[in-house]
Amino acid sequence: MKRLVPILLAGVFLFSCATTGTASKESSADPVPYEKDEFPPGLVKLRRAEVLFFGSLPLFYMFTSLGYDSFVQNPPADTNDVLYQKMTISLSLSGVLAVADFIVGEVEKGQKEKKMRDNNE
Repeated sequence: MKRLVPILLAGVFLFSCATTGTASKESSADPVPYEKDEFPPGLVKLRRAEVLFFGSLPLFYMFTSLGYDSFVQNPPADTNDVLYQKMTISLSLSGVLAVADFIVGEVEKGQKEKKMRDNNE
C-alpha cells in the first residue's frame, strides 16, 4: 500500500505532462485581445474599483499600522482587537479610495458629455 501511492502519483504526473503538447498543436488560433465593447461599462467600473480596493489595502494597512502604533498610547491587551481595529481602518480607507475614484470618474465623464453637447449646439 505504501508503494502504490507514490507509483500512482508518478503516473498521474507523467501522463498529465504528456498531454499538454497535443492541446497546443490542435488549437492554431492566436489569442485575440478584448474588444472595446466586450464588457458592459458597469463591469469595467466594478473591476477598476476592485483593483483599487485590493491594491491599496496593503499600503493602507502599512500606514494604518504605523500611525496606530505611534498614536495609541495604551493599546488593548488582546492582539486580535488591535488587528481588528487596524484592518477595519485599512478596509475603510481602501473603500473610501475606491468610492472617491468612482465619483471623480463619473464627474469627469459628466463634464466631458456636457462639453460635447455644448460643442454640438
